[in-house]
Amino acid sequence: MRTTELMLIIVVLALAATITHAATHQVKQDGTGDFTSIQEGIDAAVDGDVVVVHPGTYRENINFGGKNITLRSTDPTDWGVVDATVIDGGLKDSVVTFQGGENESCFLAGFTITNGDSTWGGGIHGGPSYEGPHNKAAPGALSVTTLASKAAVWLFATAQSPTAK
Repeated sequence: MRTTELMLIIVVLALAATITHAATHQVKQDGTGDFTSIQEGIDAAVDGDVVVVHPGTYRENINFGGKNITLRSTDPTDWGVVDATVIDGGLKDSVVTFQGGENESCFLAGFTITNGDSTWGGGIHGGPSYEGPHNKAAPGALSVTTLASKAAVWLFATAQSPTAK
């Protein structure tokens, strides 16, 4: 009987070790969140995590780095929040880059993306093996602007190219 109990305990502990819970990371410019920059939140996140960005203008270029995470504003369905949550690339390449390892579980929603400067997706760029993300928020919950002579969004077409819902 002791052996059976011991085996059961080992199995339960092994299962518990494999169960992971998604974390939610808060990005706030005033320092009251977990991070003050979006890229710091992305860097700390692991697959399945959620990074929530509070309103403000974030002057940075971000890269998902192949992570399947959710990056969103505090309310992607509220145009007031979308307008007030800005990622400004400062005319330094694509504002948002997907490295290529992202899939349909990667989400980007609720931002105004502006001041990108790249021939291949100044606003949003998906790399050569791009497979995501999917905007699961309200239709049009991303506002993307870039230089008039540049492409705002460039995504390498695959069978799993993004969809907007």
